[in-house]
Amino acid sequence: MCFFMRFFFRLVYLYCTTPACRRVFSTQHLHPMAQGISVTDVPHTGIDNDILGTRSYAETLAEFIRSCDTPITIGIQGEWGSGKTSLLQMIEAYLEQNEFRGSYNRVTQGKDAYCVIKINTWEHSILRSPEESLISILTEISENILAKDGQWEVAQKTKKFLGKLARGAVSIGANAALGGGGGALAADLMDAGESNTIKELRDTLDKVVKEVVGRAENPVERFVVFIDDLDRLEPVNAVKALELLKNIFSVGHCVYVLAIDYQVVVKGLKGKFGEITEANEWEFRAFFDKIIQVPFMMPIARYRLDDYMQGLLQQIGYYDKKTIGTHVSWLTRLIRLTVGYNPRSLKRMVNSLSLINIHAKNDSSVSGMDKLDLDIIKGVSLSLVCIQITYPRLFELLMRSPNFTDWDSDFAAKISSVDGDEKGALEKALAHAVEHYGEDFDEDWEKALFLLTWNMRIQRHRVIEMSKALSIIKDDIITDRHAEQLAEYMSVSLARSAVTSVVSFENALQTDDEDREKAGATKRLSMEFWNGLRGFFDGTQTCFANSIRPATSVVSLSRKSPGDESISYYVSQRLSSFIGITAYSVDPTEGYALLQFLKKNSNEIEAAIGAKVRFKIDPSNTSQEMRVVCPADTLKERGNVLNLSAGDRSAYGKSIIEVFPKLEEVVERKLGEYRTKSAEELAAEIDPGVPRPEAAEDNRPVAGTAEA
Repeated sequence: MCFFMRFFFRLVYLYCTTPACRRVFSTQHLHPMAQGISVTDVPHTGIDNDILGTRSYAETLAEFIRSCDTPITIGIQGEWGSGKTSLLQMIEAYLEQNEFRGSYNRVTQGKDAYCVIKINTWEHSILRSPEESLISILTEISENILAKDGQWEVAQKTKKFLGKLARGAVSIGANAALGGGGGALAADLMDAGESNTIKELRDTLDKVVKEVVGRAENPVERFVVFIDDLDRLEPVNAVKALELLKNIFSVGHCVYVLAIDYQVVVKGLKGKFGEITEANEWEFRAFFDKIIQVPFMMPIARYRLDDYMQGLLQQIGYYDKKTIGTHVSWLTRLIRLTVGYNPRSLKRMVNSLSLINIHAKNDSSVSGMDKLDLDIIKGVSLSLVCIQITYPRLFELLMRSPNFTDWDSDFAAKISSVDGDEKGALEKALAHAVEHYGEDFDEDWEKALFLLTWNMRIQRHRVIEMSKALSIIKDDIITDRHAEQLAEYMSVSLARSAVTSVVSFENALQTDDEDREKAGATKRLSMEFWNGLRGFFDGTQTCFANSIRPATSVVSLSRKSPGDESISYYVSQRLSSFIGITAYSVDPTEGYALLQFLKKNSNEIEAAIGAKVRFKIDPSNTSQEMRVVCPADTLKERGNVLNLSAGDRSAYGKSIIEVFPKLEEVVERKLGEYRTKSAEELAAEIDPGVPRPEAAEDNRPVAGTAEA
């Protein structure tokens, strides 16, 4: 028999080592997207899998649980999906590792010294009434404690109390279903003053725990009860669970760790205290504080967001490691402005992107793709998914009018408008926004966005974040280099991202005859405008010479600097932009330092061109800007030149013709000075606190990082 067994396994081994067998079991023949196309929403386990950077917090809480006096209740607070369960798993791993010297000087493994009882309240609520769910939770806690004792009589006594509670729970559910006073019965069930059932159960558990911990042959030092998923219950039921559980939280040698969202507690207490106000907020907090002795807030602001996002996007194959490294700056800012730090929301966003990516590869119906940069499309699509999740009404507006840089007061009024007292409040709010957040509301489309959010009452308190998110698409992803194709990039990316939207893309983009007629007239005026400038520029030595196509009808045009590809000059139909330059670099400090240098020399630049300049710079942005203010006194600084009279359009064009050649000449000269100055000379010219350029090997200064 042994001979035949050895012979059989030998044959299996020989077959498994053949090339044919390797081909059969190889995964190379699978679809290339079959591995890593999605991110599962399951809690992370273990200590090594610390993708959010919470290991130190878990270790601290575990150390506290080992050493604290008991009984005590710890509250792990955080919004839904913020990683509470993953933190509990990590705490458990820390509790179980290493040896522990406890009572009777005995050396015990952590997993034996700390008996972890894990309660998932959501699982107990399935197919049960709220009252039955509470008894089920108590039963599981009791059974886990009794399992460490093993005394039959005590177990039977405890089951008797639990059975009595269970019968009361059934009565409560039936009475409530028939319209009776379920609340009164619930009070009888939970109030130890009127019914001794809870008190007797607590006293029994307290006695069992003391005997277990005090028994020399038993390694258990304390019980650690994890109570999770309370925020998945109806808020009222979550509060009921807390009210019942607090009656056993006084059992000694026990540490209770509750994972809960404070806002769920607030919602559950509204029936008792009413809507939360400054006057009664203390009542909500007092209820929470009576249960929780040690509050702990999930450190979502400290999460390693950069690493986490990069890992997720690489996991689904959306970006490779090299490509994503060039996008970290704008990507991190975009996430903070939209989806935020919530891991569950980030996973939803990544899974949506994976679906979009797969659909794009299988769908050839989206036209215009061959003329566009795929990396830009992916960046815009990612941004739109973030907007879709966080600002769904803004996403609807983008589907209706993809080229948001064309939005103006007329577009806002057509969508929605206000009058009377509301109009006065709107004008006051807009003036305040322009005064205090000028860089976010200094263009017509940004003002239109403000009007839309106000008129439509869509997340007014987030309008600054919306404006910044759209600016990232415009300035950091598409950039002035591709500004002429912004409408195409937006339309294609919206078509791609619409597959994960709950709004019909086709219906959102329907326009009426009036819209189409107006668009046609605007396009004709735009072509006339650019053709007029083309006749001038073709006779100059500027970067726009012989580069404007006859059929051009975009809002703005940009061309690279002949001396520095990171610099682009632009000419715009928007009066607020007029003409100017943008500096784009993967490292934000490079463009920031350069624009700071130009700002230091702004008096010289203004004298050379005969016009004022303004700067829009931010050390965290990959795109920086210097704008020239149109010197024509008769023109206002808002709106599109195409909406002005023929005379004003002519004056605007003449101003461009007069100023632009001077602008390019003086900027190119200053760029030459910047590139030849030493790091020490530049450091003396740039304001303190601004990123300092450092000398490169060829002695040409490049921008470095900001000093602490």
